[in-house]
Amino acid sequence: MATATILNITAVPTLSTTNSNGFLVRPGVSSTVWDPVNNYVDGTGSLAPVTFRIPGLVTQPYSLPITVNIAVVLTSQYSGTSFDLEGSVVLPNGSELKVLTSIGNQVLTPLPNPPAPVPMQIAKFQFHDDLHLENSCPVPFRITGDIIWKLTFMDLPVIAVIQPTRLEICFARAAAPIGPSYTENPALTKTRVNLNGIYPIGLVRLFFPAPTEFTATGNFNNSSVYGPFFAARVVYQVWAWGNPQGPGKPQYDAVSGGSYYNVGRFGGGFNLQDWLSVTYASCNCYDLAGIVQLGCCLLLSSNADELLDSRWVFQGPNGFVNPCVLYGWGQTYPLPPGVNNPFFLKTNPPNLFVPDGTTGRWPFRNHAWVEVLNDPYNINYRTVLDATTAVTNGAHVWPDNGSRSRGAYATAHIDAAADPTGGSTGDLVDRVFPEPSTGDCFTNYSYYTESATYPAGALGRIGVFNASGITPPQLLEHLSKVLAADKTMSEIEILLSKGQNPVNAISLFNGASMRSDKLVEVIAGDSSVLKHINYQVKVAEGTAVLTIRFDGAPYSETVSAVLACEIHIFDNFRSARFALIQALSSFTPPGRLSEHFRALSRPLAETALIDVNGQSLLFVRGNSFVQIRLVPKQLVAPEPANIYPLEPLAQRLDRHLADNNVAQGREEVPSITLKALVPTTVKGGDDLVLETEQGYASIEGSSSNGTVVVCAGRKAGINSGIEFFALAEGEVELTLNVAHNKTLLPATKSWKVNVLPGVEI
Repeated sequence: MATATILNITAVPTLSTTNSNGFLVRPGVSSTVWDPVNNYVDGTGSLAPVTFRIPGLVTQPYSLPITVNIAVVLTSQYSGTSFDLEGSVVLPNGSELKVLTSIGNQVLTPLPNPPAPVPMQIAKFQFHDDLHLENSCPVPFRITGDIIWKLTFMDLPVIAVIQPTRLEICFARAAAPIGPSYTENPALTKTRVNLNGIYPIGLVRLFFPAPTEFTATGNFNNSSVYGPFFAARVVYQVWAWGNPQGPGKPQYDAVSGGSYYNVGRFGGGFNLQDWLSVTYASCNCYDLAGIVQLGCCLLLSSNADELLDSRWVFQGPNGFVNPCVLYGWGQTYPLPPGVNNPFFLKTNPPNLFVPDGTTGRWPFRNHAWVEVLNDPYNINYRTVLDATTAVTNGAHVWPDNGSRSRGAYATAHIDAAADPTGGSTGDLVDRVFPEPSTGDCFTNYSYYTESATYPAGALGRIGVFNASGITPPQLLEHLSKVLAADKTMSEIEILLSKGQNPVNAISLFNGASMRSDKLVEVIAGDSSVLKHINYQVKVAEGTAVLTIRFDGAPYSETVSAVLACEIHIFDNFRSARFALIQALSSFTPPGRLSEHFRALSRPLAETALIDVNGQSLLFVRGNSFVQIRLVPKQLVAPEPANIYPLEPLAQRLDRHLADNNVAQGREEVPSITLKALVPTTVKGGDDLVLETEQGYASIEGSSSNGTVVVCAGRKAGINSGIEFFALAEGEVELTLNVAHNKTLLPATKSWKVNVLPGVEI
C-alpha cells in the first residue's frame, strides 16, 4: 500500500510578522512552520505564521518559498512517474478547496523493493488554479487552516498524506507601516501609524481577508472596487468583534463613555494586545475609531503608501443621535426602536429610547470617526467609517462602511430636530490652524500644531500613533497642544483647578518600590475581596507603564468588577501632567466633562480627581501619573451603595509614593551598559544582539526604520538582551528603553548602525 507522511514544512518569509506570543518570525531565513511533534494550532491560525510579499506587477508570479519534506512508501508502479502535491483547506460548508500545489515532481527510480520510506523534498509551490487568485492582488490576504495534502498522478491512484498540517500563510504588498508621526511637507509625506515594519498576527487575522471573499468579484483590480471592499470589510470586522453581544465581547460604555484602550480625542498609542484579548468589556468611539484606523493602514501599495489614506476626525460637539444600534448592544436593543439615548445606563432603570423631546436624553457631546479615500485614486472624495452606531443603510442596518460622505453621514446619524437651537450639534467644517477658524472638526490634514515636539510648522499626527498601548511623552505633549484649541480644554482646566491639592506642589521623583508583591500589599490592603490577577510593566522612550489588576471588586448587587491600576513613571515632571490631561480627554460623558469629575474628599498628591460614579480615580505625584478604575464584568448602572471605594485605596498608594519620594538628582536612574560594543556597520542578513550588564523591570528595543533593521524583541535565553535583524541597506538608529528594577524610572540609549549590502531579503 502506498503512503505519504510529511516530516516537516519550512518557509522563508519575506516580511516581518509576530505570532500571538510576540515572537518575530524572521524574514529571509528558513524556519520550521510545521512538524509532527509540536502543536502549532493557535485559534484559527498557527504559532508559526509567515508573510510573503505580493508581487508589484501583474507579470510577476507569486513566490511561495515553502518546502515540504515528505517520506513516501511507493510500489514499483509509481517508479519514475511525475506527480503534483496539492494542499486543500476545508471550507465552512465542509467542501475542500485546493489552495497550494507543487507541480512536475518526479518519483525516484528505481524504488526500494520491498517498498520502504523514501525521503523527498518538494518545493516550487504556487497557488492552485481553483483558488482563482490573479497576479499582483491589490489587497493583503491570508490562507489558514489544517491543510490536507494529496499526491496526484496522471493515471495512478491518489495518495493521501496521513496527517493534515496547520499553516498560516499571509500575503501583503509591503512591510507594515513605520510612521512618520509628523511631516514637514504634507503635500509629499503623510503621517502614518508606526507598526515598526512588523505585522502583528492578531491584526492580520482580524483584517486580512481570505481569497474566497473577493476572487469572484468582477474587476477587482480596479481601485474603485477593491478600495470600497477593504474599507467596508474593516468596519464589518470591527462590528462583528462586538456584535452580536455576548461574553468576551466589548460594548459601548453607556455609563460614562470612557476609553479603555489608551486613546483620547485625538488618538494615542492604541492598546492592540488588550483589544484582541478583550481585557475590558467596555469601549467608546475613540477605541472603535482606533481599531478601524489600524485596519485601514494595512491596505498598502507596493511602495508602502497607505492607499485609503485614513484620517482621524474628532468633532465636538456632535449631537443627538437618531435611533440606532449602539456597538455591542444590538441583541438587547435592536432597531426598531433602537437607541437614541446612548448613555442610557446613567439612569436605573435604563432609559435607552426617549420618544418625544429631549428630557432625560443625552447627546454625544463629541465623537470620533475615520474618513478614507474609498477609491484610493480618487483624492477628491472621502467617505466615513464609523463602527460606534448602526443606522438603516439601504436595505440593512449597518455601521457606516464608506458609502457616505461626511454630510450624508451626519444627516443619517444626527437628529437635528432634537436640537432646534443648534447648541448641541457640531458643524462639519475642519478647524484649520494657524489660520483663524471656528470649525468643529479636527482632522490630520488641516491642523498644524505649535509644539516643541516637532519642527516649526510641522504637521503632527492626529490619530493612532502605534499599537503598543503607550503614548510616549513627546506625543503626550503634542496631543495636549492640539487639545488646547478645542473647547474641551477649558473644561479640563476647570478640573485641574478643582483637583489641585493646595498644600502640595511636588517636584520629586518616585523612589518607591513598584514591585508586584509590594503593590499587591499596598493596593489590596486588608481587603478580602480583591484577588490579584496579573502584573505587567511596559517601557518606551521616556516612560514606563505598570498595570496591575485585581478581580472581585464590588460594583453592584449582582455584578463585580475588575480593579485596574495603571502607574505611569516618566523621566520628567511635565509629562505626568500631560498624561493626566490625555486621560481626562479620553472620557466622553453625557454631560459636561467638568461636571463628570470631582475633587477627592481628602486632597492627595499634587492633583487628584474621581468621577461622580466612583469608577475612575486619577492623580499626579511628581513624575508619576496614576489611574485607578473599576471595569464591570457586565455593563450595568453603577450603584454608589455597593461600589468598591477607590479613595481609601488611592490614599494608601499615594502614601507609599510620598514616603519614598526623592529630590531631583538623587533619583535612581537605570544605567545601560552593554556587554559588547555595537558595530557601526553590519551587512544585510546579519543579526545583532544588544545585551546589557544590568537587569531591569522591563526592557524593549526599537529601530528607527523597521524595514532596514527590524527589532525581534528579547533574545531567547537572555533576560536583558534585545535581538535585531538587518534586512536592507540603509542607516538606522537602534534604541534600548529600560525601566529600573525597583522604581521603574525609565532610561534610553541609542546607537547608529549602517547596513551595507548583503543577503537580499
